[in-house]
Amino acid sequence: MKRRIGTFLDNEWRHRPWMIPKWLFQELREFYLRGMYGWAPSDTWSLDHYLDDIFIGALPYLAKHTHGFPMDETEESLAQCLNEIAAKIKAEHDINESDEWSVEKVQKLNEEKIAALYKLVDRWNGLWA
Repeated sequence: MKRRIGTFLDNEWRHRPWMIPKWLFQELREFYLRGMYGWAPSDTWSLDHYLDDIFIGALPYLAKHTHGFPMDETEESLAQCLNEIAAKIKAEHDINESDEWSVEKVQKLNEEKIAALYKLVDRWNGLWA
């Protein structure tokens, strides 16, 4: 997940310098909570984007660094499937982050993402590294 640590300091500190300690405390608290539990309360504000970021990075890594695969698949087919799922998730995630989107395009990419997530659910118990 891309965190913009300096964003607050770059934009807001000039107008509200008294907020820096509060902001810094919140960032440190979230860092600690992510280390302890793997997530922080602010991650749930947009959980779909948070999970997209995790899957976009984790699935290609798992495809490249796996040492096992389900019995009904080969290692190459699992890697290809995981990379395809990550690509579908990334395409939908990127279009939502850009300014060049249309309702039809977003709906189409969202349907492809949901189909890819169903493929991931089918292989859920076979995901190990």
